[in-house]
This record gives sequence, C-alpha cells and structure tokens, in this order.
Amino acid sequence: MPRGLEQDLARPLFYALRYCRAFLHTPIPEATLRAAAVGAPSRATLAGMDALCARALEPRVEVPEWEVRAALWMLYVRSHWMRMPPLLLARHLWIKARRRSRD
Repeated sequence: MPRGLEQDLARPLFYALRYCRAFLHTPIPEATLRAAAVGAPSRATLAGMDALCARALEPRVEVPEWEVRAALWMLYVRSHWMRMPPLLLARHLWIKARRRSRD
C-alpha cells in the first residue's frame, strides 16, 4: 500500500480492490480495505463508477446491449479524460468517431 501511495496510485488501487471484491468475490482483509480507503473518491463519483462498472461487466443477457455499450463508452472517455486536456480530448474523440464512421 505505501508503494501505491508513492506512485500516486491510491485511487486505482482502491477501485481494483473494490471491484475484485464485488465482482470476483475475492477475500480482502478489512485492514487492507481501510488502508486503500485513502484513495476513495467522493460518494457521487463512486456511485457513478459503481453503476458504470456494473453495467459494463454484467452478463450481456441481463442488461440491454445499448446500456452496456454506453457504459463502456463512458469508461473509455473517462480513461482518456484522466490523461488529456479537454480540447485535446475533444479533438481525439472527434477524429476517432470520424474514422469509425468511415470503416
């Protein structure tokens, strides 16, 4: 855990432990979960991520296909938002959308 904090990976570690426990039923000691809570986002952000991950990872027969695609797209945009300034992200997504529409 200390190494994760040094590398500024507290939030990804928090999400990894949370979703391994939720979806894979991985036993994780309470002390580890408490230590990882340092990287917890706000309640609103966490609720949004929980909803998106649940939709993206649920079996396709239980969720309408458009909901799965929307959740995956929002997670994709979020992953880029974390690394790109807004204008660069908008340009990147525009170019990707144009390429996909041609294919």
